[in-house]
Amino acid sequence: MGSYDNVAIIGGGMAGLRLAEKLAGSDIYVTLYEGKRDVSYLADRASGVLSVSGVNRLGIDYSGALKNVLDGAVIYSSRQQMKVVSEKPQAYVLDRKLLIKEAYANAKRAGANIVLGKRLDEAELNSLDDGKTVIVGADGPASSVAKAFGFTPIKEFLLTYKAVYENVNYPESSIVRLFFDNAISKGLFGWLIPYSNDRIELGLGVSEKTKGNSKQAFEKFVKNSNIHAIVDSRKASSEYASVIPIGARRVTVKGNVLLVGDAAGQTKATTGGGLIFGLSCADVALQSIVNAFKNGRPLSDYERSWRKLYGLDLNMHRRLQSYYSNLDNRSIDRALYLLKKLGFDSFLSKHGDMDSIKTMMKRAFIRK
Repeated sequence: MGSYDNVAIIGGGMAGLRLAEKLAGSDIYVTLYEGKRDVSYLADRASGVLSVSGVNRLGIDYSGALKNVLDGAVIYSSRQQMKVVSEKPQAYVLDRKLLIKEAYANAKRAGANIVLGKRLDEAELNSLDDGKTVIVGADGPASSVAKAFGFTPIKEFLLTYKAVYENVNYPESSIVRLFFDNAISKGLFGWLIPYSNDRIELGLGVSEKTKGNSKQAFEKFVKNSNIHAIVDSRKASSEYASVIPIGARRVTVKGNVLLVGDAAGQTKATTGGGLIFGLSCADVALQSIVNAFKNGRPLSDYERSWRKLYGLDLNMHRRLQSYYSNLDNRSIDRALYLLKKLGFDSFLSKHGDMDSIKTMMKRAFIRK
């Protein structure tokens, strides 16, 4: 038997709540601390586009939060465009507020002790370090847990800005649009995500190193002719800014302290999406903690396990993001033109994977 007798999770996002639910279901006493009084507050800062494959693999109950189903994308550069459409649904657009409320209810039903409206300071975090408690930082990219216990900082971030528009005319409601323009959104891209035929989300991400801020970049983005034709002079019904880490921390376990999700930097650098990888790594943390409690295994198993399972994909996303972030718009045009000539649109339609570049590469080599 291990020497630990309880787990303290700091952060009530999706990764923290999933881990709390699973630990409680494994008969491990767990307390989750969340600074907000409502776990759903500002949850819709993040876009809710999740891959069908990831949702199914993780067993996420999305039925009550489903907004839309996507089966394709149009990718734009300044002078080129490429359309990719699959015969099967590729992604769900989910209401992040409803999704996290369900995760909270699941954790409570499983028996997790959840303390809302409690933001632990550094002294309180250190007081948890009593030799009997496993401490999990699931508290986002500016993790107070990581700071309190001396983890290496995350080196780079993306700044995003998104807005929702109502009463628009968008007939291709199963198609997302992606806009690569390094004069405006250097570091990521702009997007149009349909919630329905008459409701859309517009957003973009930029490197933190870009001059100006994400809102200023967004104001330039909505002047794009393809965007302006849809939103015209309409005002957004809601607007949000957020920060996304890109690149995992060098170390995510120190003694009895683990980092999970955005706190660990377990996000897709190519899209800024962190939910699928964050939840996947929370499941790895679950197994490592259970093994520490019941079999005396070291918690450092978590580091080795999540990197073995997901480290290559995350590194590939990071390298790809770094590559296209350093292209000028003319080079992006040429790249998109060549990809079309090589039939990459057809390949993506049949074999694309939103989460795993590694899986796509395997499919490329074994396809008939």
